[in-house]
Amino acid sequence: IKVRLSKAMPNVGDSTFSCEQAGKTMAGKMTVTATPNPSFRRVDAEVFDGTNVDKGDRSIIKLSTIVGRF
Repeated sequence: IKVRLSKAMPNVGDSTFSCEQAGKTMAGKMTVTATPNPSFRRVDAEVFDGTNVDKGDRSIIKLSTIVGRF
């Protein structure tokens, strides 16, 4: 939702974030990739059961969407 509300095309690449749910801090990773149509980008967001995406924490959920140019 945050990507869609920003009114700007997200930059291609990976980024990490943290989020708190029910008093527990979890790590997340967002991957933005180009599509064959330059007016769209694919966005994958994954949340892990832990605070570090690189140390092998278990993936809890992965969401994917396509974002278009506004």
